[in-house]
Amino acid sequence: MNAEYDKRGGEHAITAWIAVTSADPRALPFLVKRIKAMPFLAGALERHLEEFPDPTSGLSRTERQILAAIARGVSDQAELVKTASHDIDPRYPITSTVLEHTLNTLANSWWGKVKMGLVFSGTPL
Repeated sequence: MNAEYDKRGGEHAITAWIAVTSADPRALPFLVKRIKAMPFLAGALERHLEEFPDPTSGLSRTERQILAAIARGVSDQAELVKTASHDIDPRYPITSTVLEHTLNTLANSWWGKVKMGLVFSGTPL
């Protein structure tokens, strides 16, 4: 590697960290297009942006994909992790911890209760 590449990569990493930790994420889409020295960072930032609420549904990509898998009849946790990970993005799979957190978030939200028609404790609405 040459020194110029390393310097640009470091600058991109610092810029990305400032943008990701900022209270205002609006700079992230522009940053994704500018990062050339760190190709994996652009993909990771794109995936990060997909976790912000969708303007139409208010759901993240992970939430939408998990609900879609449940709607298709997937109910086993291991199968849900496998199915949702493949549907979401095989480069950035979800884990059982992320699945459990997402299910709990959905189950405890008004929107999730209406869409799923149940509470995960087993009590119907």
